[in-house]
Amino acid sequence: DIFGWIGGILTLIYNIPQIVYVYRTKTVKGVSNLSMFMRFISYFFYIVHVWIKKDWSLFYTYCFGLLLFTLLIITEEVVQTMP
Repeated sequence: DIFGWIGGILTLIYNIPQIVYVYRTKTVKGVSNLSMFMRFISYFFYIVHVWIKKDWSLFYTYCFGLLLFTLLIITEEVVQTMP
């Protein structure tokens, strides 16, 4: 289980700098729509996989990662609508 927790936590970390960057710079330049789509799809498949395998450490970390990813999308939408 420890490897699952470590892997899940490390996967979450890459979302945080992107959220902070978009919030601070108020720009979404350089954020690829294809990358965002692929990230969403990967989270979906990861969550389904770990649900089937009953690997709860990864399930919770990927669900939290999906939450962070959703926060990133919301932040981008808010920044794009700012004058």
